[in-house]
Amino acid sequence: MSDPEHTILQTFSDYSEQTDLRFIQVRLHKDSHWINRTLESFALPQNLIIALVIRNGRSFIPNKDTLLVKNDILILAGEAYEPSESSLEEETIGKRDPRLNKRLEELYGQIPSILCIKRKDDFFIPTKDTLLLENDTFVYYKAKK
Repeated sequence: MSDPEHTILQTFSDYSEQTDLRFIQVRLHKDSHWINRTLESFALPQNLIIALVIRNGRSFIPNKDTLLVKNDILILAGEAYEPSESSLEEETIGKRDPRLNKRLEELYGQIPSILCIKRKDDFFIPTKDTLLLENDTFVYYKAKK
């Protein structure tokens, strides 16, 4: 992982292709529960780490005392998901969708548990107050029958 011709992210990508390790990027928005907290203040599952923080265009490897701030981009590393008894599905909200402009809390029981939403070029984890907007694509868990 020390090839000077590659960026850290390119090296991470190369490494993930050779293992069951996967990297994802998460941007901390203003309403994130992780803002103004140190890594030590919350417990991640044993098989998940924050491998890198990108702040104001600069990358660094965090430690337990790293304070996360708004707009930090976190590179998380974890084991690859291999579907067996379940799958991840996605749906997109259209102009005439009855769920359009509804808060997730209002739709409880009418839609599956949403894992994340893609809105324009951004992915985020929704809260109960998240509104479903036109062209939102949401990912949810679906058990196989």
